[in-house]
Amino acid sequence: MFIQLQLRREHLSRDPILSWPREQIGKVASLVGLDDVVLLQCSAVGIALDDYEPEKYKTRFHTTASSSEGIIKPNTQKLVDVTDGFDVIVHLNYDHIGEEYGRDEHSEPFNYLKIEALFALTYFVKVPVDQFPDNAKVLLEAEDIRAFSRYNATYNAWSYWREFVQSMSNRLGLPAITIPIFPVPNLVAPSLARSADTSSSGLPHLDG
Repeated sequence: MFIQLQLRREHLSRDPILSWPREQIGKVASLVGLDDVVLLQCSAVGIALDDYEPEKYKTRFHTTASSSEGIIKPNTQKLVDVTDGFDVIVHLNYDHIGEEYGRDEHSEPFNYLKIEALFALTYFVKVPVDQFPDNAKVLLEAEDIRAFSRYNATYNAWSYWREFVQSMSNRLGLPAITIPIFPVPNLVAPSLARSADTSSSGLPHLDG
């Protein structure tokens, strides 16, 4: 079911990870299960050990969901047929917080470490199709799927991302980079959430 995606770097953005839309996510999570996680694409650009400053790096991510009907676009007010499941591409990028996206091909390259990966996650409907009435379909709101993809799918891909970054950093001749665990909102104390500074942690930026 996977479709070809051309993701531009400017789509990777800081994400308010402590404000998950739980109701939207729950509508989807109650019906689906994770079937597979595949590394679709990866790249890395190394730097000298003396030039690496961990406190100046973080992870950015972007997700794109698709069903048998195609890409589920932002602000789409419609029901999506997920009877056959759906896919989510999670695009993760560990880079310098001063990196500028959207530079043209003639720009001078920055001397920054960059590790990037695209993971494809496949989700299936938990209820067997043969238990549905004839011609019945499983329909979900497009925005609910997008919310699930942005947060839950990223959470599902995060352990694979942590392993990938740690392995790749060793291959680049750097100390093993350990990306912290992805914080789940209801497990993070409010006082910690308010005071968290992730600029040196490799985690997505916390807004608010």
